[in-house]
Amino acid sequence: MSKFPSCRASGRVDLRCLLRITIVGFTVLNAIVGFTVLNDLTMHVDGAEESNIPFTPFDRSKNCLIRNSHEWLNSRRISNDEIPLAYAVNMTAKFRPFSGFTELFPYLSQSLADKNSAFIDTDFPGGLNNTESQRIHHWAVKLVFVAIQYHQHRPAIQEAELRYKDPSSTQCHLQMKHHNVGNFDFECPSSKFIVGGLTANGLGSNTRGAIATLILSGLVTNRTVVLIQNGEAGPKFIRKAWKLSSCKRGDFQCVYYPLTPCIPTWEMITNAHVLHKPYHYYFGDGHVRNIPANEMDNRVWVLQKYGVTDVPPRAAIDLLHQYIRELFQAVPLESGQRDFFHRVLKYISHSGHSRQKMNSSSFSYPASANLINHATVVFAIRPNFRSRKMLDEIMREITPPAIESSSSLIGLPIRASDKCRRESECMSFADHMKAVRLVKQKLLRPNADGTRGQTILFTSESVEMTNEQKAYSMNSSDRFLVNFRDVTPNTGLINEVLNTGRFTADESMLSAISTLSFQMKARISILNCCSNFHMLLKDFLLAGLGSFSDANPICLQDFGEPELMLCCSWEKGDCQARKRNMLG
Repeated sequence: MSKFPSCRASGRVDLRCLLRITIVGFTVLNAIVGFTVLNDLTMHVDGAEESNIPFTPFDRSKNCLIRNSHEWLNSRRISNDEIPLAYAVNMTAKFRPFSGFTELFPYLSQSLADKNSAFIDTDFPGGLNNTESQRIHHWAVKLVFVAIQYHQHRPAIQEAELRYKDPSSTQCHLQMKHHNVGNFDFECPSSKFIVGGLTANGLGSNTRGAIATLILSGLVTNRTVVLIQNGEAGPKFIRKAWKLSSCKRGDFQCVYYPLTPCIPTWEMITNAHVLHKPYHYYFGDGHVRNIPANEMDNRVWVLQKYGVTDVPPRAAIDLLHQYIRELFQAVPLESGQRDFFHRVLKYISHSGHSRQKMNSSSFSYPASANLINHATVVFAIRPNFRSRKMLDEIMREITPPAIESSSSLIGLPIRASDKCRRESECMSFADHMKAVRLVKQKLLRPNADGTRGQTILFTSESVEMTNEQKAYSMNSSDRFLVNFRDVTPNTGLINEVLNTGRFTADESMLSAISTLSFQMKARISILNCCSNFHMLLKDFLLAGLGSFSDANPICLQDFGEPELMLCCSWEKGDCQARKRNMLG
């Protein structure tokens, strides 16, 4: 008996049913024929001899890989993670000069910025008011952020325009699949690359130290930055899986979007020139130096050691200026807006001459006032579509609706555990609450009844701090909101999480960025700026990613009370001396 579905009911033939079966049968037949042809025919590419690579026949004008060389198509190469087609098209084929500032939203919203933040506000100001300096800083960070995106994606634009001329093309999809080309993999034949890896340190250290330095190096040299971990070629440090990841890829893209669609081959990585000394030795003054003449044209340089710079090199700023003018030259501006735009450009230019201070902090840590660094770390930490979905679910669970309108939120992210063993002094939860009361008295306006009520956003990686907070809250009138989805790894080093077996590195990473998002809802934040993670949070708040445009992140190292002032290991002697002087 035939198992083919019947379209006969009550002795009558159902024509609609028959039509559906015919369509399905034709689709299956077409797929079979296409597969057969795929294995029998060959293709031609402009400027190349006939290849023995089997492929589907196609109209040469519709060959969406016509801009790619046979060498690249047939080589083993790095591959980006598969991402939504709309994202791939927007970041390549459609990444062209803007006609209005509202067109920035799809690019700005890739960041961790709060939905109410100044960072994703595309209403471009005109005229002057009492918040001008703050708005200038926020817009400067936004424009630099988009310029960095452009730097990293522009080499793929011409390829993408041809490939995505018809994004739904089945023929193009078959061509890409045959050559193992992902929807975010591009040759970028005009590009030279600077490649780097990541360390087993925490998220803050890798973002502010490694990725920010790599991108700055790429701007100075006008090279495209590529992150590699778990690679199959090149120096040992980029062949290791990233310990802060646990998905099959074993790299940064387990949680975040790739930094670029441009894909070098493994042969290029094998033949790369390796820069063994830190960033400053080669690019610190804004010029390329100490690289052999015969390696200057090598398409790939691998930077092995990093470092954070306080003042960005002139060459990087000049290139960013060029990109910003190119991207916004067609945007119509009224008189007041034109004046504001030029003030923003001037502000960006001055970032190469001095350390801009965005709040009253006297405590200095690397790149604390570097707006280029602020934009760079925002660009680095862009959750991919899978992570974004999970992050949004977490934030809906842990964030009460009323929190969005509260202006008395105090952020209290406590960094303890491993930080206390090496890099920072630490104090009890009760002492942290003394700092909260001090901030409340000095910076919060009293309520109508004379009280100074507040909600405290508490997060910590430390089990000890979490337990102390629970005990404290049982006898306190203070209201605490906690990230109850936090995995509390009891360390800031995510690689150490793997030894516990309680959760994966990717889960711990997602917990870390949910903490960043949660803490960016605070009006005032009390931070331990000996911690790179807290420095990263402060960078985000100063860049305008928080719920409040006038967010005030305060380092405990700035507190005037000696018992609340924490000393970092790199300045412990001087800090302890200051504390003794305070005590008399």
